[in-house]
Amino acid sequence: MNPRSASISSSGFRKRIWDIYNGYHCAIIGTCLRRSELRKIAGKRIFGLDANSSDYQIHSALVSLADYNCPQAKALHTLLDSKFQASINRYRRVKTDEAIEALWEMDCSRGAIAGQSWETMTWIKQITRDIKQLP
Repeated sequence: MNPRSASISSSGFRKRIWDIYNGYHCAIIGTCLRRSELRKIAGKRIFGLDANSSDYQIHSALVSLADYNCPQAKALHTLLDSKFQASINRYRRVKTDEAIEALWEMDCSRGAIAGQSWETMTWIKQITRDIKQLP
C-alpha cells in the first residue's frame, strides 16, 4: 500500500468549505449548485442575499462567504453535504488509490461530476493537492 493510500484510509477527516483553498470555491459553487438552488439559497435569511440579484451576484457572494468560518459558510457546507451524502458515503468506503480512481472514472463516465467534486475537494489535503495533477 503506498503512503497516500494509507493516509486516505486512516483519516476520516474532511475539510470544511472554508478550509479548502479559496481558488476552488468558484468551481465548487458553480459545479455543485444549480441556478435554481442558488435562487433558493438567496431566499434564505441566513445568507442575507437579495433574491432579485443576478445568478452571478449570488454565485459571487457565496464564493466570498465560503472563505470564512461563519454561519453562512457552515450552512452552505451543510447544504452541500446533505445534497451529496450518497457520494460522500461511496467515496468514504474506498481505501486505495486504485479504488478512488475507478470510482472517479465511473462518476465521470455517467456525468456525476458535482457529487464526486464536492467529496473529493473536502477530503484531506493530500488528495486535493493530487487533483491538480489529474489530466
